Amino acid sequence: MLPGLSGLDILRKSRALRKKTHVLILSAKDQVEDRVRGLELEVDDYMIKPFSFDELNARINTLMRRKFESKNPVVAIGPIEINTATKEIYRDGDIVRTTPGECFIFEYLVLNRGRVLSKEQFLEAMHDSDSFAGTNVIEVLVCKLCGKIGTYRDKPIISIRMVKAT
Repeated sequence: MLPGLSGLDILRKSRALRKKTHVLILSAKDQVEDRVRGLELEVDDYMIKPFSFDELNARINTLMRRKFESKNPVVAIGPIEINTATKEIYRDGDIVRTTPGECFIFEYLVLNRGRVLSKEQFLEAMHDSDSFAGTNVIEVLVCKLCGKIGTYRDKPIISIRMVKAT
């Protein structure tokens, strides 16, 4: 019931591009056939309008836990913890004030722990589409994040500058 393409057409195109985004449909269409069509296109959840905002919030939290394949959204690395559901970072139990971009960077690092990640991978994950943002945005966010979370024994974030051979 969207102008142009239907929500299911958008979902179909997204799945054809192998996008792994979790999808929760909020729809006035309440027929079983509509819900079945959505579920066949790998929608994660389907809510019929009108709905309770408490229920919507609970379903979103469930999708967030499912995204990270964890019942517990809190991931700890030494004295630093991130709650992937609330997007909060803590160091020694104290909240670390971060921007959404800094929190995304740390969450992406935590969820890809032990892997070497390129700036391009961060940009792709961050924007999930073509973006005009340059890779220096990632450098700035990592630098600010490191300043905020500090270091301990082994640095939680190791930044390596790579140079391409021409």
